[in-house]
Amino acid sequence: MAVVEELRTQDDHMDDELDDDTNAAATGLPVQLGFIVNGDGDNDGDDAGPIEPLPLLASDIDNFPNKVGGLPVWLDPSNPLTAKDVECSMCSQPMALLCQLYTPENAAPQAFHRVVMLFCCKNGPCHRQPDASTKCFKLFRTQMPQENAVYTPDGVLKDSDFDASDLCRVCGLKGSLRCTQCKAVRYCSKAHAVLDWSTGNHKATCGASGSASSDADAAKVRSAATFPEFEVVSEDEPPLKPVGSGDSDAIRDAGADVDKLAETLQGIPIEEPAADEALEDSHVDVDSAFLKFQQRVALSPEQVLRYARVDEIGAPAPAPLVVSDVPFAPNGVPVCSHCNGEVSFEFQIMPQLLNHLGVDNFDRNALDWGTVLAFTCASNCQPEGLRYIQETVYTQDFSEAGLGDSIRQALEQRAAAKAAGEPIEEDDEQ
Repeated sequence: MAVVEELRTQDDHMDDELDDDTNAAATGLPVQLGFIVNGDGDNDGDDAGPIEPLPLLASDIDNFPNKVGGLPVWLDPSNPLTAKDVECSMCSQPMALLCQLYTPENAAPQAFHRVVMLFCCKNGPCHRQPDASTKCFKLFRTQMPQENAVYTPDGVLKDSDFDASDLCRVCGLKGSLRCTQCKAVRYCSKAHAVLDWSTGNHKATCGASGSASSDADAAKVRSAATFPEFEVVSEDEPPLKPVGSGDSDAIRDAGADVDKLAETLQGIPIEEPAADEALEDSHVDVDSAFLKFQQRVALSPEQVLRYARVDEIGAPAPAPLVVSDVPFAPNGVPVCSHCNGEVSFEFQIMPQLLNHLGVDNFDRNALDWGTVLAFTCASNCQPEGLRYIQETVYTQDFSEAGLGDSIRQALEQRAAAKAAGEPIEEDDEQ
């Protein structure tokens, strides 16, 4: 069984004495990379499928998971989000948990326990609409001080009599509705009640003892409403060596091997630049942002997440690793909407995660992104009476200028071969 490393370990969290010689406050802490733990317990990049569903309750904060997909694990089990809280502004359906991270902080007493949760609409066409990042993603921060009503000072859950039946059986959000017939099963919305009635076989079990569905039925309906579940382990990003100091040609000349690059990026969204921003690529096939992206990713190609928040107000932090010269926030990142204070970059989701979510790269209506960028209040403000503080999300696609003509052609050729059922050569190197 793999041991999941917290993005900010509990030992580090409890230790208030930081060594100034080792604390990289002057240059920003190193980026931490997140990697998927497969169903076989490894994070070696092999596609062994999702893990067994994690418990819905973390009885000890030391066991609070960092994960992708599945049902949410709530920091305060008695106060989950509602379907309305995470409703997609395009299709009006409840969004699914994409990832959640336990990220406690030393500098802010109100964030002694802290979790960020990113929700995403599973409906691919919604993401092709204007302003999709603000309409198809929602990011929430929830936190509490060391002295609180939920956990002991040592981080043990005070009330372990958590009843999961109060949550939506399909997605784990607040179960605001009951089945109108058996009254025994809760749902977050009418949409998930209908989904469970048909796909989850509740129609056949409604009124039976406990109205229990089989594990197979539960897995089937949840797979329709949630993302596959994986734990996330982390490690510091290795340094990028300067050109000429022993880097491989694959890193120094990222983008030179067009066919291999196309294999990596097949199905990734391409963003058309605006007419007044169109970039000519007759001289340079790939833009500088894309080259930098490839250089960094080449060091750890299996990364699905990059975490960069610095637990010290005013300390410099790593910038997002953008995938395009087309700005993700043309008017700049706004201030915190709750306190009007500064916001800071916290983490980003990488396109590699799509490979683990069962996304069909050749389906133009499938879910896709170049990267998803999460920004949160730098001071961890806590509005009175608000358990979940909504934060800022941006998405960025690979630009047409960034990919260049030769890469686009290679992508189109591979897609055409796939559609025609022709064999596609795979790279022999693993």
